[in-house]
Amino acid sequence: VDKQSVIVTQEPGVSSNYSPELELIMLFPNPVDDILKITGIKAESDIMIYDLNGKVILERKISKDEIIPTNSWKKGTYLVKIISEDFIEEKKIIIK
Repeated sequence: VDKQSVIVTQEPGVSSNYSPELELIMLFPNPVDDILKITGIKAESDIMIYDLNGKVILERKISKDEIIPTNSWKKGTYLVKIISEDFIEEKKIIIK
């Protein structure tokens, strides 16, 4: 029996729970002006958006593409967390 070594690397900001759905989920534009668009949601998921201090800005269930108005949010960096039965994905967005 031949033994093979496998080296696994992970880029910063990449979820460790791989799922093919992750390749399809897009948040754009980034940086965001007034509207954040989320596409590629195929199943019911929870979305949480919070600032870098941990304050929750938005939390709700989504099950399809979503448009989120951001014009009342302060400029800065926010974290978007999408949780479904199959994966957890977290991405940073910047509000200009």
